[in-house]
Amino acid sequence: MKKIIFAFIIILALAISSIWFFKLWSDSREYDIAAFTTSLSGRSFRQIHNIKLAASKLDGYTIDTGQIFSLQKALGDITKESGFHEAPSIVGGKVVDSTGGGLCQVSSTIYNASLLAGLEIIERHPHLFTVRSVGPGRDAAFANGSCDLKFKNNYSTAVKLRVYITGERLIAKITSFIKTDSKAEVNCEILQTYEPSEKEAANSSGGINGCRVRVFRTIYSDGKEPVTEKISEDTYRPVSPKGFILQGQ
Repeated sequence: MKKIIFAFIIILALAISSIWFFKLWSDSREYDIAAFTTSLSGRSFRQIHNIKLAASKLDGYTIDTGQIFSLQKALGDITKESGFHEAPSIVGGKVVDSTGGGLCQVSSTIYNASLLAGLEIIERHPHLFTVRSVGPGRDAAFANGSCDLKFKNNYSTAVKLRVYITGERLIAKITSFIKTDSKAEVNCEILQTYEPSEKEAANSSGGINGCRVRVFRTIYSDGKEPVTEKISEDTYRPVSPKGFILQGQ
């Protein structure tokens, strides 16, 4: 009889341990809500350095329910002292070296992940020109102290930002410890295109057209009607051939 009771206690202890370990595993498991990838091909060594540094600061950043994420706040000081290099970026419509050059690609990649996650966009700025990392209307300019990216966690649970590099790809994910039943779709409508002026195109060929674009997002949730909202309407200037080599972030 004692052997039976002892065996029962062992089985019960194992069952309780299994349940506890399963709960611990479930509570620590992350579920992808949305992800977005951009290519790092063609970036300079210094831009890559800045992007890697930013990713290391942002990866694992937790955004609580109702909290507003600020890229500027999450990154902290963008200075040489904090490890950032001078690298090509657009300042005042011109490509120049500035501390933190390349961070606009980080901002744009995270912006698209937040759009696809259905998060509420609080602040986002387009570039003056279209950029090579994302399509028109999908960019998010970042300038230390002046242009920030902000969005709000409108989920009933905390979400986590994952930012990392794999090969020549920059990946941004929004994850959660709870599965969600919603998804988002983003659509862009080109309303008008603008060609470089004759003066800009004289004695050369190429260049990039400007455009006016409208962006919509549709959010789908189980048991609810899809909700479509206008996200932005942006105008991008055309780029002359001289500005083609390093056009934007």
